[in-house]
Amino acid sequence: MRKLSFEETKKLELGILKTVTSFCEENGIRYFLAYGTLIGAARHKGFIPWDDDIDLQMPRPDYEKFMSLYNEKNDASPYRALLPLKDGSRHTFLKVVDTRTAKVEKGMHYEDGKAPGIDIDIFPIDGQPEDDREYEKYYKKKNRIFREIYELVGTYSWKRKLLYLFPRIHAHILGKEKLFAKIEKINAPYPYEEAKMVGATNSLYNGIKNRTEKKNYESHVLLEFEGEMFRAPVGYHEILSSFYGDYMILPPPEKQVTHHKNETYWRNENEEI
Repeated sequence: MRKLSFEETKKLELGILKTVTSFCEENGIRYFLAYGTLIGAARHKGFIPWDDDIDLQMPRPDYEKFMSLYNEKNDASPYRALLPLKDGSRHTFLKVVDTRTAKVEKGMHYEDGKAPGIDIDIFPIDGQPEDDREYEKYYKKKNRIFREIYELVGTYSWKRKLLYLFPRIHAHILGKEKLFAKIEKINAPYPYEEAKMVGATNSLYNGIKNRTEKKNYESHVLLEFEGEMFRAPVGYHEILSSFYGDYMILPPPEKQVTHHKNETYWRNENEEI
């Protein structure tokens, strides 16, 4: 396998993004640029220069529709949807991967040759309790379960294993499928279409600030990203401001670094990108 450069990795991720968003538009699936990708579109009209990943969000009904259709309708494509905690995925959210590549994530254990490819992340937007205190309980309950799930799929130092000993034991007793079913049960009372407050909290990585009025997602605007136009939530300014503050101001130079510690590879050395 040939190791890929930072710029090659971004080029391949952009290819996935174009294919996924075209599929969504052809099949009536709502999607939105999210997190650093959305900041990149608003501030740089493309990738944040030091960032190397792409994030999307989808309302829960669209997320479920995408999962049920994408692989079936793209059987000949090198891009495959990795369902949460299935098909080699170590995550509780959806990823679409380029099967021609491999990506080794720090802290994740893979069998030899089983590391999935370069990907884009897709997070479901779920309904949430309207009351702020109830939301905090809802979030913390989910986060505890996600912590247990990641104790099963990650590789950690003995100090970390000791720190999370009891969650780790409980996770091994139940197994990841039962733990994930508990997350789905927590989500069930708050269907997206009926909710006033919504957010993406289906991962250990989604912070408690993932919370906004649903009206901010009820339509979209188009923003430029690497020379193409993609959908952003109509209330993207409110969403980004509540999460990041003044997102249009560049961070200090010492913080202009990627937050990922991944290595990416092209599986077939004789094939051109």
